[in-house]
Order: sequence, then structure tokens, then C-alpha cells
Amino acid sequence: MCVVVINEILTQRRVTINAICRFYDQHEYRINL
Repeated sequence: MCVVVINEILTQRRVTINAICRFYDQHEYRINL
């Protein structure tokens, strides 16, 4: 789940979150941090 991954990486890197979220759920989740 993109949300779960974000919660863990949110504290580390924001750019990585966008990349991961885009990689897993490109058309399901659109998160701009």
C-alpha cells in the first residue's frame, strides 16, 4: 500500500515517497508531498 510506505519513508525522504507511490500505484494514488 502506498500510504503505508509513505508513512515509513515520510520521515526519511519526500522525493522517494513520490517515486515509490508513482511506481506502485501510478493511477490509483496521486500524492504530492
